[in-house]
Amino acid sequence: MREEAPVVRALQDSGWLVLAGERFRISSPPAIRVTIASLNVDEAPVLADLIAEAEHALHPRRAY
Repeated sequence: MREEAPVVRALQDSGWLVLAGERFRISSPPAIRVTIASLNVDEAPVLADLIAEAEHALHPRRAY
């Protein structure tokens, strides 16, 4: 993940509460923080797909 804010914004717009990882890291690269303590098993794939979609939206593949 190269940019936190757009991914956080996309997930929040989809109804998920996530935070940028900036305040939780010392020397690691950009990331988001997702607490899954109350996540239902059937929600995990949905959340994973949304995270992947948000990240890929920032870096679309080029078509040649």
